[in-house]
Amino acid sequence: MGQYYVIANMDKMEYLHPHRYDNGMKLMEWSYKNNYLVNTLLNLLKNKWKGDRVYVIGDYADLTIYGKNDLQWHSTLEKLVSEFGVYDGDYENHPHTYSIFTIIVETFKHIGKVKTRAEKTNARYLYNHAKKQVVDLEDCKADKWGYTIAPISLLLAMGNDRGGGDFHEGCAGFEHVGEWVSTSASIEVTEKPLAGCEDYEKFVPGFSED
Repeated sequence: MGQYYVIANMDKMEYLHPHRYDNGMKLMEWSYKNNYLVNTLLNLLKNKWKGDRVYVIGDYADLTIYGKNDLQWHSTLEKLVSEFGVYDGDYENHPHTYSIFTIIVETFKHIGKVKTRAEKTNARYLYNHAKKQVVDLEDCKADKWGYTIAPISLLLAMGNDRGGGDFHEGCAGFEHVGEWVSTSASIEVTEKPLAGCEDYEKFVPGFSED
């Protein structure tokens, strides 16, 4: 089965839905450079969503452990389950269990334009102040088909490698999926290098499906 994703701001209780940007909901249907949904996410992180807990959450993201990426985001999801009062995974004792994904799409406010084709961004640098890392988007290279994977959506992904359309094990950079989930509130997106961050590690996730 395919896994579907939304982009959620857990502090402002807002979310973005891929369908509103003419995308499918699977992670690798839209996680590419200059995709309108990715550009919207970068612009929000640069401005309105700066300093907030922002995640790319799949509908298979729960507290069971399926694979190698899960421990990147498992502890964060535990905190969200407690915070939002979600009975997550215990279907026998709680037959009306709601997942974090369901809570988001049923109770959060959807923001963003309907089927926009106008969203552009000047974002180039992704700083993670907690990890003291910086991603230069110019370092992200196109694959043999000419597509460049946008690292931000994979670094913030929860639930990856549990369904069709995910970024699967065996792909380059797989080990980095979800790596920034626990520190998403420390991300800063800029157009130019930040003064005082010259000692940050230059991080190149190298995501590719080649």
